[in-house]
This record gives sequence, structure tokens and C-alpha cells, in this order.
Amino acid sequence: MLAAALVNAVVSRLLGEDLARVAEASPRAWGGLAYLVVFGSLVGFTAFAYCLNELPATTVGTYAYVNPVVAVFLGWLILGEALTPGLVTGGALIVLSVVLTTLRKPGVRS
Repeated sequence: MLAAALVNAVVSRLLGEDLARVAEASPRAWGGLAYLVVFGSLVGFTAFAYCLNELPATTVGTYAYVNPVVAVFLGWLILGEALTPGLVTGGALIVLSVVLTTLRKPGVRS
């Protein structure tokens, strides 16, 4: 992630972005970044690595589908973001798909 951040900074500079504006970010923006570093990276990756040792990889892999649904729900709950019928339908389909995938008996092939 640090390497990606460095590459993004270099590419941004090459494309003419004013990196000095980073210092103008609000305290709330810095707090959001700190939250993502701690919980989105450190805690999240540690939990992911632990789950890989304890659960089947197919079960652990479902996090990638559920995370966006959780993010949309939290955006609605905490920030008052709009929930459109398409978002609700898509979220329900994702959750249903994950449930069906994780309920399948091991060794059963489709």
C-alpha cells in the first residue's frame, strides 16, 4: 500500500496535480484518513489473514462482495445518503448470493 501511495503521488505530480493542497485538508479529512489506515488497513488485513487460517477461502472471499453493501448501508445510516431502489435491489442480490454460496455443502460441485 505504501508503494501504491508513492506511485500515485508520482503519477499525480506528472499529471500536474498540486500536491501542496494536501496540507489544506480539513481535520475531518485527516481523521478519515487515520480511520482508514487503522481500521481499513491494519485491523482489516489482520482479520482477513486470521480468517484465511480458520475458514475456507471461498467463505473468506465473500467479504469483497459484502463490504460495498455494508458501506452503502452505513452511508445511509450515518450520513443520510440516498438509497435508491437499484441500490437496495443490488444489495439484496449480493447478500442472497453470498448466503447461497456459503450455505453450499463442502464437496458439492455445481
